[in-house]
Amino acid sequence: MKILKVTRENALFQEIGALSQNRSKRRQAGSIFVEGVMSIDRAVASGLKVKSLIYSEGRALSSWASGLIKKFPASEVVEMSAELFARISEKQEPSELIMLAAFPESRLCDIVPLQGSPAVVIDRPSSCGNLGSIIRSCDAFGASGVVVTGHAVDIYDPKTIRSSMGSIFSLPVAFAEAGALFEWLGSLRRTAANFQVIGTSAKAEKFVSEVDFSRPTAILIGNETEGLSRRLKEASDSLVKIDIRGSATSLNVACAATVFLYQSSLSPVRK
Repeated sequence: MKILKVTRENALFQEIGALSQNRSKRRQAGSIFVEGVMSIDRAVASGLKVKSLIYSEGRALSSWASGLIKKFPASEVVEMSAELFARISEKQEPSELIMLAAFPESRLCDIVPLQGSPAVVIDRPSSCGNLGSIIRSCDAFGASGVVVTGHAVDIYDPKTIRSSMGSIFSLPVAFAEAGALFEWLGSLRRTAANFQVIGTSAKAEKFVSEVDFSRPTAILIGNETEGLSRRLKEASDSLVKIDIRGSATSLNVACAATVFLYQSSLSPVRK
């Protein structure tokens, strides 16, 4: 096994750093930057092609890390100086291992809402942390997939991946421009019996507890500040809200999405 040693800011160091910071570079290279035991394990379990494994010089590798390196002999192995590794890490306490992997190939057509297993559309998310947390909740409560639309943070930003705790690799997650999104919703209306589109709005009159989630459903989650776009509100069969009873007038969007997903999981029909 050949190990590439990086002790200075050479071209390889710059390339890896760009993949952690620049969405355009990730797209051009067809690579994502994955850090953290759970995220790496879930990426590997999903069957993603492992391109590179990077570790810090002078740090004894655990059986987990050394086992991964042995498992993927065709991958590029990089030993980086501790100082450079700390600079490239996305965490305050640098991980033991960083993985570069091929982009997942989720497509919009892979996401098919079923009874008790809604699809979730996230409109213009502006926070990687919120997006990752919503994806994690979608995984936890059995969503059929996630669609991100509009001017949004990168689905495969390392911060999104980390916030999802690797759940991003456990279900289909796709980006869709407005045209493709509405075509997909229209196709579901034609082919899925009793399909419904549920929009979320703090100003709605109907409560989420009144929704029949045993029907195939797409749940639309709005932007953190502006909520759902006008077009997505108009595309909804109904707008619903959470029954908030305290002095708070709203919830963080990831918390609100989790409430909607939990409510959907109470449906008597599960996939």
